[in-house]
Amino acid sequence: MKKNNLWGCLFAVICLAVSFASCGDDNEADAAMMPFKEALSHLFPAECIECVHWDKESDYYVAEFVTPSTEVEVWFDAKANWCMTETDYEQNYQPLTLKYPKVFNAVKEMMTADMWVAEVTVYEHKNGSVVVEIECENAQKKEVTYFFKNNEPIGYNGDVRPDSPIWN
Repeated sequence: MKKNNLWGCLFAVICLAVSFASCGDDNEADAAMMPFKEALSHLFPAECIECVHWDKESDYYVAEFVTPSTEVEVWFDAKANWCMTETDYEQNYQPLTLKYPKVFNAVKEMMTADMWVAEVTVYEHKNGSVVVEIECENAQKKEVTYFFKNNEPIGYNGDVRPDSPIWN
């Protein structure tokens, strides 16, 4: 019986030591992320910050979160400087028709009568350029994706990829 208590106490001490060690790592990680969290807080309201998920993509730190009407990725360089924001609008893209009327009018002209806008993604870059990606589909699930840079059409479907120079 005393042997079981000894093993139980030893196990509890080991668990406690491991939990304290991991807490120190979390604090260090939190401190390292602080400049990125502060930079994000300057771009988006505080209510978005609570639900943020951070990823490391190559040389960039990416904050991902969801708002009531969008999915957002905010990209920062290694010095916590903002580089790009990618915002996905699935259902509530209507305000964008007012912000980018030339883009949406061009898409209406290119779409066939049986198609509708399924998703809109807006890429805003630090150099001031804006790329709008509009995915259209029909009942047969045929998809066409149109790309515009600074309100001018630049391609559709596979013509433009994210690693293309137009993104810079």
